[in-house]
Amino acid sequence: MANSLESSPSPSSSPSINDNNINELVANSKSAIADVEVKFSGPNVLLKTVSPQIPGQAVKIISALEDLALEILHVSISIVDHETMLNSFTIKVKDVTSPRYSFLAPI
Repeated sequence: MANSLESSPSPSSSPSINDNNINELVANSKSAIADVEVKFSGPNVLLKTVSPQIPGQAVKIISALEDLALEILHVSISIVDHETMLNSFTIKVKDVTSPRYSFLAPI
């Protein structure tokens, strides 16, 4: 798996090892719209976004994930301090060798 992800505007990524000795890849991106964290862990992707409340934001994210044929296992949507929205998605990546997931290929 790649050691970095391309992201905009200010990405940072780092490989890590969790308690189960599974390699993980974490990427973060901060923009004027949202802070986004993506963590690849085995066959799952954990996606978290933190942003001001934007009507329909979670539905748009779910729609985009489904357009990529990703299986959404869990969704959590929380409002923090009456104006900040935290979206958390657990996603199963079915077959990362498929050309559809070429964005996960090593750089």
